[in-house]
Amino acid sequence: MRNRVQRLALPLSATVTAVVVAGCGTGGSAGGAGGKSVTMGITDKVTAVDPAAGYDVGSWIVFNNVFQSLLSFPKGATKPEPEAAESCKFTDEASKTFDCTLRGGLKFSNGEALTSEDVKFSFERTIKINDENGPAVLLDSIKTIDTPSPERVVFHLKYS
Repeated sequence: MRNRVQRLALPLSATVTAVVVAGCGTGGSAGGAGGKSVTMGITDKVTAVDPAAGYDVGSWIVFNNVFQSLLSFPKGATKPEPEAAESCKFTDEASKTFDCTLRGGLKFSNGEALTSEDVKFSFERTIKINDENGPAVLLDSIKTIDTPSPERVVFHLKYS
């Protein structure tokens, strides 16, 4: 049971850690919507607006509506599906290497392209901040992160 939970830690954290592609979208102009806003009502308390610092229901309702993740769980699903990632999979028999290819055309709100270096930075930032109220504990299984190309990010895990 412990190995299964540990093995699922990276895909789960990839889903939960919306810090990966904050402000990303596909294509479009370099600017925002120009004065348009979204109004949303929730009853849960929002404790953080930084995904590296919040791991509570209220904050995650906001994160899920503002940020994009590598993977996500569709409503009612038990298996994560690619979101910002085109694909993600374990590439070794020990399930210690998790390789993700990013979807093409993803851009930050300032128009800059999303790269694997941005993904790496976001995960490492969350780990470094290590906020006691944040999701860093879910990333404990990550040993190192490589970026062999602008569209590929590879997570090397401490254990499977």
